[in-house]
Amino acid sequence: MVGVRDLSGNALAGVDRDNPFEIEFFGTAGGATDCDADGLSDADEQRGWIVEVVQADGSVTRREVTSDPCDPDGDTDDDGILDVDEKRYRTDPRRADSDDDGLTDARAS
Repeated sequence: MVGVRDLSGNALAGVDRDNPFEIEFFGTAGGATDCDADGLSDADEQRGWIVEVVQADGSVTRREVTSDPCDPDGDTDDDGILDVDEKRYRTDPRRADSDDDGLTDARAS
């Protein structure tokens, strides 16, 4: 497979030039498995959620996001907020500053 992406457009697996017919998917089978022990199942992290950001002009931007189910510290974007909390707060686990206001999500909360 080539060009496999999640709902946010992030590549799920890179191409192994030496073994182009092999592919590795991260996470594990089954909905209850939690590879990185962050409180979100691998399936929930790969399924993702909707983030809504209110812009300075009052307009709302919506986007679908996912987190890394096997991130060793459970914080995909290393902003100090665990992915399980990013889902709860509806912030983007792949962007340290979900709303682009110049403050990391941890500082803005």
